[in-house]
Amino acid sequence: MRKRPFVLLGLALLPAAACSLINSLDGYTGGGDAAIDVGPPPTGTVEAGPPPPPPDAGPDGEACSPSRPPARPPQGSVTGTSSFVVALSTFTLADSKDPSRPFADAYDLDGLCTCPGTRACVPSTQAGVCDLPRGVDNAFGEFWLVVESVIEQGGTATRVGRGDEGLVVRIKNYNDLPDDDLVEVAVFETFGAEVRADGGTGTLKRDGTDLWTIDSRSLLGGTPYLPVAVDTRAYVSGGTVVAEVKAPIRVGDVTFPISLGYFTAKIVKKGELYALESGVLSGRFSASRFLTGLEAASSSKTGPLCGENPIYKSVRDGVCRARDLPTDPTLDGKESPCDALSLAIGFAAEPAQLGRVMTAPTVPRPCGDTWVATCP
Repeated sequence: MRKRPFVLLGLALLPAAACSLINSLDGYTGGGDAAIDVGPPPTGTVEAGPPPPPPDAGPDGEACSPSRPPARPPQGSVTGTSSFVVALSTFTLADSKDPSRPFADAYDLDGLCTCPGTRACVPSTQAGVCDLPRGVDNAFGEFWLVVESVIEQGGTATRVGRGDEGLVVRIKNYNDLPDDDLVEVAVFETFGAEVRADGGTGTLKRDGTDLWTIDSRSLLGGTPYLPVAVDTRAYVSGGTVVAEVKAPIRVGDVTFPISLGYFTAKIVKKGELYALESGVLSGRFSASRFLTGLEAASSSKTGPLCGENPIYKSVRDGVCRARDLPTDPTLDGKESPCDALSLAIGFAAEPAQLGRVMTAPTVPRPCGDTWVATCP
């Protein structure tokens, strides 16, 4: 399989200032200021979470109305049997109205509207990181925009559009209606469409006939197509599919080890097929685990992305400054150190098919098998 140009190449130019499981939003019952219950799964009923915290003041000094996913519809929906597969066709970390700003059509991950409101954790620098409007958390987004401004050969969005990389999503047990209180969502990592894998130069049709490779690490025991990252209690509300994410998500050579987040998208009909529009992948990930995983993206141009490599150190310093959340969401607002970053990705996905299973080559660890990244 082809080695993609590493998306963080060129970070030495940056200024110094610069789970294997997906679970549904069990217990989440309200938009607006409603709280999200991340406790044990319900037993037959969907209950409200704890009383919502008082709204924080947003950047404009007014009360904040946190941006949250749609609520689960009442139980009793018609049982569904439809199943469909889609693959990412677009990928963005930029705002749709202002590409110079990070993607903002996402979610408030901590129930707080930071700046001037309360912070979720104690930042590593005095300034810290502020939320976007409506408490949207995306500290990594602005840092990523700087990265994309100095990389070569187009960046992640271009490669996803060509079908060189992305994600493949399968939705099962859908009732074909705007509301469905129980569907299954699985996310598979991919090495790209079969016509693009292993140096292929074919063009995708995006009509449901394209076969997409599946990374064997996305499968339990490598068995097609038994997913590691699967949510059996996802739902559809007002035509939007909603799932909670607790899984490493790899796009190209970069893995985001998401400890808690949301996957949402509008389900739309394209002829007899389904596609996803206005998609959002929003979550928090450990800075240490993310940086440690960059070893897998080392290349002859970057050198070993670990240890004392100057490009790695530039990446590390930027990531560490951008930490805005605790990895453990139960520590939000409890004065714990910030050790994670928030992330928000916008996407769309077109009809696709699950293709051949491929195994990633063994990647050497240039800094040693026991090396773990830390922030200075």
